[in-house]
Amino acid sequence: MKLKILLTFTSFFWLPIVGVAQSEIAFFILGGRDNAGHLAQAYLSPLANAAQANLGNGWLIINDTISSGKINISLQTTVSLTPQKDRYFDVNQLALSPDVHTSQNGKTLSPTALGASHNGQHIVVTTARPQDGEEMYLTEFSLPEGLGLSFIPQPSIQAQIGVFKYSSILLRGLPGIHIDYENTDYYTYMYGVGILQSLNPLIAPLEEQSIHLSFLFTYSHQYARSSLSRTQAWYWHHGHITVLTEEQKKEEWYDGQKLDVKANNYVMQLYISKTVKHWRFYACVNRYVGSTIINTYGRYPRRDIRAKEEEPYYEYFFHDELNPVALSLPHRQWRLGLGFSVQVGAIGLHTEASLSDYKNLSAGISYQF
Repeated sequence: MKLKILLTFTSFFWLPIVGVAQSEIAFFILGGRDNAGHLAQAYLSPLANAAQANLGNGWLIINDTISSGKINISLQTTVSLTPQKDRYFDVNQLALSPDVHTSQNGKTLSPTALGASHNGQHIVVTTARPQDGEEMYLTEFSLPEGLGLSFIPQPSIQAQIGVFKYSSILLRGLPGIHIDYENTDYYTYMYGVGILQSLNPLIAPLEEQSIHLSFLFTYSHQYARSSLSRTQAWYWHHGHITVLTEEQKKEEWYDGQKLDVKANNYVMQLYISKTVKHWRFYACVNRYVGSTIINTYGRYPRRDIRAKEEEPYYEYFFHDELNPVALSLPHRQWRLGLGFSVQVGAIGLHTEASLSDYKNLSAGISYQF
């Protein structure tokens, strides 16, 4: 129970970001379906990059080889640091449609999900008046603030299991964590599996050397979900009458909006290590390849305009967009890692730092039995 409380507390860094992202996508859609995709990708990409960096790191190993039947259990966390360049995005670089305008004295930078905690650009959306094509106001919204976080932690429980003399299986995971708070339902979990193979017995010149060479291949998956219950009154009309259907007038019509984030990550990693008494020092190079799938589900209102016979010969109405945003973000990166571990009796301590676009720090404590 105490362990789950600790993991839940650490996950509060991750879950609110998913919840905020889902809430803000409802505003993005006011600018149109295609524009919503561009804005969501710019806002959420650093979050996806941080998740991938955490999944591709943190496989902390106390020994290159452990005896068959031996198990190391560790509690650890890995922390991804967001680079400065990914804390903002330039609205003018997003290829938005011509009817989407910024209105802040030529300033076009807006915070990403992992950016500064101040509001982003104010967006005004225009459209053509049905009777004569003249440009007119449609709606407006502000791009969201960031959470002011420069790092994202990922806790996990890991096991290294000796299966043969020179091979180990690695497992790690985060138990499913469910939080229901202020009409928002959060849920997340993570798991991973890997195999560690010592290369010394396979390379004759290394077989009797004190330097150890090993290869690690892993797969990790993380899932996060945010589900909101909305009421029709939540949507802003900006002082203009908007025609609603009978269904849209129902308070539950826009309930059930959901954001799903699924991250998959594959790692190939080469270690070189040296053990001195209880201490193991190592360097590693890895290549990780992954993808992050972000989908929205449910009905989202988009304000639009249509002609009518009476003056002023047009009216505003809500067009419902179903499942409007679907993103697939690929990830490919090399990284260099340096770390050490120390084991005294059954207790081990680990730490590792990696150099890449998203720098990463990992630390953990283990017990062998």
